Amino acid sequence: MNSMDPIEIAFFKMEGCGNDYVYLDLDLFKADHRQRIEEGIENLACQIADRHFGVGGDGLVLVAREGDHDGRMRMFNSDGSESGICGNALRCVAKYLAECGDEPLQSMEIHTGSGIKKTELRWQDQRVTEVRADMGAPIFDAALIPFDASALPAKSRLLGGGQDSPQALELELKGEVLPAYVLSMGNPHLVMFTDRDPLDYDLAALAAPLEQAPMFPERTNVELVQVQGKDRVLQRTFERGSGETLACGSGACAVGVAAVARGLLSRGEALTVDLLGGTLLIEWSEEGSVFMTGPATHVFEGVFHYQP
Repeated sequence: MNSMDPIEIAFFKMEGCGNDYVYLDLDLFKADHRQRIEEGIENLACQIADRHFGVGGDGLVLVAREGDHDGRMRMFNSDGSESGICGNALRCVAKYLAECGDEPLQSMEIHTGSGIKKTELRWQDQRVTEVRADMGAPIFDAALIPFDASALPAKSRLLGGGQDSPQALELELKGEVLPAYVLSMGNPHLVMFTDRDPLDYDLAALAAPLEQAPMFPERTNVELVQVQGKDRVLQRTFERGSGETLACGSGACAVGVAAVARGLLSRGEALTVDLLGGTLLIEWSEEGSVFMTGPATHVFEGVFHYQP
């Protein structure tokens, strides 16, 4: 077979709170096709995620089984860049692998670019309807996020944090001063709180410059958050490498941590995060891990003709 011949790629589409990805089960491909897929993965991610000329989605997720853990996932944004973790995709991968199994497992361990993530599965009528994921402990160390406080925008300032709490900032953006927090949940996040309705903002105009700001050497995800009550917030997300998405699981986890840092609730208390595509329940436990609970849905499957 010529290396430039097109490949018929069997895929399935899944979404978690509207955060939709195209998924490939690498174990279903012949060895030579799998090699070509992995060698050209950035190009494939751009092609297959295109909403006009491809399948359409916020990105591409590769799924495989492995001996030491229940499965492995690699996640690519719609621009072809790889990210360490996607919380919504993690729930979908756990659902897919569990439903492919011979028995209804109650828990699974998934290997991600940000380490091993433990998931708990909730079944109904032989289908996984909800997944609770241990997303691990948040990262506050500036070097590990990574975050360069010396490159803050003009008229913005660092207020503290970095030990056992997020980096706390005041950001002045187009004349508006917003309290903000920087941390990593396996990928970097900038969480900004506003008293206004997040839907009133031109999010792309606000967030795109921040995604690639010099203070974020590896770019960042941007969350814009309005407090709805003591234990409820509304979130919009601009994802690194994808633009605005209907939901971001790791972003909701970052918002949960920032909400505790802001004094909205205490560790161990659950925060309801309303996103444009659905609702997630977030809890930053006393022991350190951030837990995320939410739905995972199979949408459809098909064949994509990929031209390397």
